[in-house]
Amino acid sequence: YGVVGAIGIGAVLLLAAMALYRGFSYSRLVVFYLGAVAVVLILAYRLLMRLALAALRRRGLGTTRAVVVGTGGGADALIGRLQMFPHYGYEIVGVIDDSLPEGDDYHGHPVLGESQELCRLIHRHGIDEVFVALAKPDHRAILRLINQCDDVHVEFKIVSDLLEVLTSGVVADDIDGIPLVGVRRNRLVGFNLVLKRAFDVAVGAVLMLPGAVVMAAIAVAIRLDSPGPVVYRQERVGRGERRFVAFKFRSMVDHAEARSGPVFAQRDDPRLTRVGRFLRRTSFDEIPQVFNVFRGEMSLVGPRPERPHFVSQFSAEVPGYVRRHEVPPGITGWAQVNDLRQETSIEQRTIYDSYYVENWSLAFDFKILVLTFLRIFFHRNAY
Repeated sequence: YGVVGAIGIGAVLLLAAMALYRGFSYSRLVVFYLGAVAVVLILAYRLLMRLALAALRRRGLGTTRAVVVGTGGGADALIGRLQMFPHYGYEIVGVIDDSLPEGDDYHGHPVLGESQELCRLIHRHGIDEVFVALAKPDHRAILRLINQCDDVHVEFKIVSDLLEVLTSGVVADDIDGIPLVGVRRNRLVGFNLVLKRAFDVAVGAVLMLPGAVVMAAIAVAIRLDSPGPVVYRQERVGRGERRFVAFKFRSMVDHAEARSGPVFAQRDDPRLTRVGRFLRRTSFDEIPQVFNVFRGEMSLVGPRPERPHFVSQFSAEVPGYVRRHEVPPGITGWAQVNDLRQETSIEQRTIYDSYYVENWSLAFDFKILVLTFLRIFFHRNAY
């Protein structure tokens, strides 16, 4: 936004200056072309630099080695964000907590030991930064941790204990240096909801022409591959927990859940047809849901809609899961483009869905759509 806005303001100022000085012949289109080229080149440069930096950090270059002291809501939110955005450059070496045994696993990171061993663990693992996110915050305990490592040259950062209550829905502010923490609400209400709907209809209409050819080819392939209907109808839960019938290309044998009941597909699932494996791998089985978009039951981008059976189960087990029903469900979503699909942790998917709800914008939707097309053939957990 900042880059595009700055170039736009510069172009307006340049046009104003050109209107005052007419010492030579010129075309105002030159300014438009110059601005457009500048936007493309600067954004491309920043994207390439980000990709290069991410590649270096995946190799351990230029990263900040960090540990998280404590467990609970604050630690969960922090670890989730750092996993979601690796370009921040943090490598979480492990977690330090008094309530978990050493060597245990916490959200994919090893428990290194207890808080009283902090200084020794900092030296042993070459730690650069310490995030303090105690489950039961004690300000005196936090000060003790900092003071006992006073001679160790590491940076301490305190995660607010309010994250235990607010999970990821917080926003920081200050009044003349006094830090404040507020609750971030769902942005997709009122006019924003109308704007998103218009975006869905416009982009969906543009995609329908090439999409119709693809759908016709897939329909023929399914019909030739196995007996049963081409399109599979399944009840899902949408915005406001309203139920609707979602359309999908059939990727499994007919009546696949007749014996098992509602279950998730698994890797190398024997119920998948030959064409179905390809459809699942590329997510082409979701294409008919564009008709759900036109009917207003879904959006192009949003949390993936789930079946009522799983919604009841996850709502009772996963804190914050119901937040995903504050926005229209989508054909693709922030969790999906980050390869959180199928048997990946529902808790992790919920973190990504909540982030989308709290940070929605048309630019974010557009980014997710672009990433979806770029990653069609590169999902590790699509099956």
